[in-house]
Amino acid sequence: MDDRLAVLEKLAGTVAAATGDSSDLGSFVWRPGGREFDDSFLSEPLCDFYIQKSRIPERESHLSYLFHHAQDHQVIDWVAGRSRTRQLARRKVLEEQAWRHLYEFEQAALDD
Repeated sequence: MDDRLAVLEKLAGTVAAATGDSSDLGSFVWRPGGREFDDSFLSEPLCDFYIQKSRIPERESHLSYLFHHAQDHQVIDWVAGRSRTRQLARRKVLEEQAWRHLYEFEQAALDD
């Protein structure tokens, strides 16, 4: 029953955000008719997700934290079925911050 109520509350919040009736949802909710979509989000999706420009620094700091505090447990990764090659590739992407070289991220930096 709690799950159903949570779904209905989320649906009500989404409808309120779409109509612009609710102001307590925070500034992170995109409302139609407010700002243009491209003002708040990158125009090209990254891995099928649209990135909110204002949250890029927060996400980068989180990724930096993960990179510096990640522990290399080869046995646990092997038991979990994680590919060693994929783990090394992920670590390389985090180390080089490869997403910063994408055109959209350069434009987002210029907007700030």
